[in-house]
Amino acid sequence: GMQAPAEPLPQPFYGVMHVYAGNRYGGIESMLATMARSPAFAGQSYALFHRARLWEELRAAGADVVDVGPFRTRHPWQALALRRRLRAALEARSIQTVVTHMSIPHALASPVVGSRLLVYFAHEWHTGRHWSERWSKCARRPDAVLTGSAFVAGSTHTLFPGIEPCVVYYAAEIGSPGTEADRQAVRCELATPADHRVIVNAARFSPYKGNHVLLEALGALRERGDWTAWIAGGPQSEFEERYAAELRARAQDLGIEGRVRFLGERRDVGRLVRAADLLCQANVGPEPFGITFAEALGAGIPVVTSNFGGAPEIVTPELGELVPPGDARALARALGRTLDDAEKKALVRVRG
Repeated sequence: GMQAPAEPLPQPFYGVMHVYAGNRYGGIESMLATMARSPAFAGQSYALFHRARLWEELRAAGADVVDVGPFRTRHPWQALALRRRLRAALEARSIQTVVTHMSIPHALASPVVGSRLLVYFAHEWHTGRHWSERWSKCARRPDAVLTGSAFVAGSTHTLFPGIEPCVVYYAAEIGSPGTEADRQAVRCELATPADHRVIVNAARFSPYKGNHVLLEALGALRERGDWTAWIAGGPQSEFEERYAAELRARAQDLGIEGRVRFLGERRDVGRLVRAADLLCQANVGPEPFGITFAEALGAGIPVVTSNFGGAPEIVTPELGELVPPGDARALARALGRTLDDAEKKALVRVRG
């Protein structure tokens, strides 16, 4: 007999549209791409202002993604055309809920949302004083506010007083610890001795991520002959290009240029993390959440990072170490202890 047609897959988030800039790639972009790839979040639409890496990843995942841009803050007149395109995209779909990610998307989208549910997703600490935040305060108040951490939730009252935020931790692709064969394959590709302990860092080349502090700490460990550092991430602006050049020069000054691999932007960060022994991110500005921390712990490696922002919500003493922000000496001591502590990695794997 004829086979019955397959039941359509459920789409639990059908009718939700995310509105975001999408011109760079970091934690927010990673979260959106993760949702697009996961059946658990099926049915969502994505409206972006720019066609960049996030656009490519959403399209590759088969997501419904629409280009409503361009928009650049130095060209404010582009807001009118963007709103026309966004209104058309909303009307062409059965959208009931619009999620705006941060202030500028909220200010741009809110006039065309109509009677739909409007949700503001806060991804950074808000002061209420930045021009983009003041602009969003002049727009329609959201019906609900989401934040990526309890840390960020403590600041949204500066934009939308009277709305109690709901903490929703980021969607992240949590893998399992890599095999020894995979680990050695990555080390071979990156010219890393098989017996070295590997410190991995995977972050945007923004100074608040603290790569300059990490280099100073690694300089203090240069007499140890048992480590190599992998720094994954690439500059995404002229300012970050200059910062990257300064980091390379500083590594040379410290005599560790042969031990530090600057890997550039990578699409296989999870593979790198699974082949490493610990993850270090020396933030000098607070991390609103820290998807990389969750990914590292999921891969079975401990985390050393700064003791503020969202990090204390993820990294507990048995899973890593938290150090004072900007303190390269304290960071070096924490790295040394973690490099020496084989039990720490084993414990992370068991708890994961």
